[in-house]
Amino acid sequence: LPGTLFRANVDARSTLSYGYPRGTDGKVEIGVPIAGSSFFSVRKEGGSVVTLPDEKTSKLLSGWSWPDESEKAISNTVFLQDAPFGRGHANLFTWEPTDRAMWPGLHKLLLNAILL
Repeated sequence: LPGTLFRANVDARSTLSYGYPRGTDGKVEIGVPIAGSSFFSVRKEGGSVVTLPDEKTSKLLSGWSWPDESEKAISNTVFLQDAPFGRGHANLFTWEPTDRAMWPGLHKLLLNAILL
């Protein structure tokens, strides 16, 4: 993918979702930039904080993508993974959250990852 904005779900139970407004159904959705050809898979153990939904849901918000192929390639993948590491946690972003002077919707995720 050459760099496109996709709709993603934020796990409302995670401390990294602090500050994001919940919808009427209790879900948190944000737009995340996706680029490249390799993505993290959703882990069975949990810790998938920001995920891209399955291919049945339209995710494209803005930008260019391959028809039918892009959404299939990123289905059930992770934009932000919270992985236990020793006595702490490592927060793994699929794409650099501060790229292009930082996307406005990602500043809370980055600050929560640093502070919490």
